[in-house]
Amino acid sequence: MKLFGEGHGTLLEIGAGFGVNREYFPEACRYLALEPEDAFHHRLSQVADKVIHAHAENTGLSPESVDTVVCCMVLCSVPDLGAALREIERVLKPGGTLLLMEHVGAPRGSLLRFFQQMCSPLSGRLAHGCRPDRDTGMALRSVALGLVREEHFTLQFHAPLIRDWLSAKLLKQ
Repeated sequence: MKLFGEGHGTLLEIGAGFGVNREYFPEACRYLALEPEDAFHHRLSQVADKVIHAHAENTGLSPESVDTVVCCMVLCSVPDLGAALREIERVLKPGGTLLLMEHVGAPRGSLLRFFQQMCSPLSGRLAHGCRPDRDTGMALRSVALGLVREEHFTLQFHAPLIRDWLSAKLLKQ
């Protein structure tokens, strides 16, 4: 994951899970792993400099205290995407970056988007809140972060409802 190698300084990963992305971050980073699920904390404590038991919408971190925020397959599942993005903006230092790779909703009006919308309530209950129809790209445009790079691509994943992806780098001015 070349994108995550662009992280620097104090790096916060939102929804870190078991910390499998740690190997893609530069060694020099101070790795903060935010994870609301207790079941992941023991493993995270082995790879993170600090484990934060919190949700993306309220990290508990000081304003402008983080150089890099990483989101990987997590924004689909936060209960309040707008609040999570505002919190990311709040904790990023000026010049800080948001790096993300997320699956996103299929194009509006497509048959796949229709099925994503139909399955979203069930998926949310079975897959840690995942909403396969979430329009993360649109939500990113609502925060005051400058888009540096954005790439949309198709990837066949384990679940047939997840096909469209977004990779992006945003910068806080």
